[in-house]
Amino acid sequence: MRKAISLLALWALAVSCRGLVLEDRMECPAFLSLEMANASSFDIADHLYVAAFRYPDGTLLGKDTTTVHAVTDGTFFLKVKRSDTVVGYGVLGYGEALLRDGTDWVVPEGSDYVPLWRFGFRAGAPAETIRVPVEATKEHSRVKVFFKDYDLFPGTGGHFPFEVVVRSNTCGLNALTGEPVKGAYRFRPEERTGGTFRFTVPRQFDRSLTMEVWTREEYSGGEREKVAEIGIWSWAQATDQFSWEDRNLKDISITVELSRGGVHVDVVPWQGDGTGYEYEF
Repeated sequence: MRKAISLLALWALAVSCRGLVLEDRMECPAFLSLEMANASSFDIADHLYVAAFRYPDGTLLGKDTTTVHAVTDGTFFLKVKRSDTVVGYGVLGYGEALLRDGTDWVVPEGSDYVPLWRFGFRAGAPAETIRVPVEATKEHSRVKVFFKDYDLFPGTGGHFPFEVVVRSNTCGLNALTGEPVKGAYRFRPEERTGGTFRFTVPRQFDRSLTMEVWTREEYSGGEREKVAEIGIWSWAQATDQFSWEDRNLKDISITVELSRGGVHVDVVPWQGDGTGYEYEF
């Protein structure tokens, strides 16, 4: 009898231990070890924002934000609720410079876009920690525009006599899919030095990205007139070394020569040794 009781006790202990091993751990959190291969490239970004969602219903499983210098070793741990399949994204940029609307990151009306990188990921998360290699892509193009010989226009006293307005039908980025967000983008950059303007645009989905050049009222007899409309999308795309479909967007340098006879445009990618492309209209 005593032997039978002992065997029964051992059986009960075995069942109990097995229960501990096989218990449902889906309620316990998991950690995604996001390992960025190019983490040292983001010298002009200051924040990293990461979010993860259950696939396919889109339930938020976890999100976090940190400073970029905190992940200089390339690894960031995101705590998430467990799910069979997790999808998510990371955005590197300037803190609260953009407005978040779900997974869309859009520029406020009248403001300049900001340098922005993103990565997406998909993983299963049944374990306590799962390694997820990621590589962020450059989702912006910095544009530098130089107006040549603007000081030759009479009656301006050497001052820049024009206003510049940038327009587009793309206002941001869907950080989960990497697709451009449709919406009105309008920005009026200020002159930096000597007829030079700088602004930043997101990846484009159509040909609407243009730069308008308007006369200033103080230099045109009180009237404001549009003297040129330059299709930045078209002329950037015309170069051999630039495409809006590039995995990492290049920056653009534009030289504009205004004269009584017309407008000359020269578009050259900042990166690489590309040849300039000139257009007159």
